[in-house]
Amino acid sequence: MAGSFFKQSLIQQYILLCLIIFLTVVLVHPIPMGPSHKTIQDPYSLSIMEGPNSGWGYEIYHTNKLLIRQQHIPGVPGEQYFRSEKEASRIAELVIEKLKKGQSPTVEISELIHYEINFQR
Repeated sequence: MAGSFFKQSLIQQYILLCLIIFLTVVLVHPIPMGPSHKTIQDPYSLSIMEGPNSGWGYEIYHTNKLLIRQQHIPGVPGEQYFRSEKEASRIAELVIEKLKKGQSPTVEISELIHYEINFQR
């Protein structure tokens, strides 16, 4: 009889120990009840616009406020327009990346060449 009491006591101690460990883990590391991260929305957006002579330009917005309106290809002489929406979009995205890095939004001739923008020198 003493042996079964001792055995029962060990089982109760084991269950109590497991319960304490379980509660400690739950209280120290709570189970998340929803998304554990916040989605950070990009404050920059762009709009591609059709310009004169079948050309294209772009507008860049920061927190829904117009920041840049570029109706011509930047950095080239005269009023040269992007030949496609895709060209305008490439350079607008480049400018946004520069702004995000705290850089000047100016566009160099070498960048226009790199992004395969058609223009006359």
